[in-house]
Amino acid sequence: MKKVLSLFAIAAAMVFCLNAQSISVTNTFGGDTDNLAGSDFLVFDKDGNKEDVHPADRLQLDVTSDHLDSRVRLDFDSSANASGKNTNVRTRGYVNLRPVQPLNIIAGNAFFTKWAMGHGYLVALDDNLANSKLCGTDGAAVLFNLNGFQAAVGAGNSSKLNLNTGVSYTMDGVFAVGATAQNLTEKARSITGYAGLLSVENLTLNVGYSYNSAESDYLVAAEHAAIVSVGYTFADLGLLVGADALVSLNGKRYDADADESVEYTDKDGDKFNPWGAAVYASYGVTEDLTVACRGFVTTGDSNVLTATIYPHVEWNTGVGSFVTGARFAFDKDDGYQGFSVPFSWKYKFKIK
Repeated sequence: MKKVLSLFAIAAAMVFCLNAQSISVTNTFGGDTDNLAGSDFLVFDKDGNKEDVHPADRLQLDVTSDHLDSRVRLDFDSSANASGKNTNVRTRGYVNLRPVQPLNIIAGNAFFTKWAMGHGYLVALDDNLANSKLCGTDGAAVLFNLNGFQAAVGAGNSSKLNLNTGVSYTMDGVFAVGATAQNLTEKARSITGYAGLLSVENLTLNVGYSYNSAESDYLVAAEHAAIVSVGYTFADLGLLVGADALVSLNGKRYDADADESVEYTDKDGDKFNPWGAAVYASYGVTEDLTVACRGFVTTGDSNVLTATIYPHVEWNTGVGSFVTGARFAFDKDDGYQGFSVPFSWKYKFKIK
């Protein structure tokens, strides 16, 4: 099924390239877990010993016309071995058809952030959780979009009928609310609601609640979870600050093997509520040069605090944009764990 949908996305994108209003190609090279598949470009352990270099590349085609937009992305990474053995290659994409303006029909093996709720955006982490995506993360769906109201229903890309639904309403300059119900045919079905405040200029304030929240990079699976994201842009200063918090409210998750909710316990058998939190700040030194820093802390599923601190620079040039810095890792038990050097070079050009 996944191969069929990816081939469908590629074929449709190629066909519609002939009549597209806009065609762009973006290539990203380097090694950066924020912008590419795989690992950071250079990785050093706590003693300063370097692992193999981890080069990666991402080639992306975007096509847009009156009745279609599509994306096809080819990811390559050699995280497993710099010699090229065990290299990972994957193709993902979607096609979004609009036979009439309010109606969207989307299909593919990855929707990325297409039809993700803006009020489900995490400012500090610069990401959307899967439960904020109205059409789910992949498969096929139909979405109605008119005057700030969106409603979607579809099936996920799996061997079972995996139903997803979502609804959202935005009143410009006032507020936005929305909800999704994912994996409805499974016992681990997830139901999530988000709300965002839009009435204060330069302020982002998003809050959410999720029942049976799936495991993500930022929070382990949680039966009941709260999500909060806040950010503010000091436009005159070129400064953005933001913070996110994701918290398990009752310290439980659904266990498919036991077919019931089970409690999180640490190595001593004590119960705990997993959580994750991030802070972020960026400053525009010039129009093309930005310095930034992101910090992230989480308990994981064993109640061992781990943290990363990532100061970095973003530089836009005539030959693309460059991002690099140093990502430092720590944990509560053993302290400093080493660091990595992310690097990515992104270049985008329009064919038409």
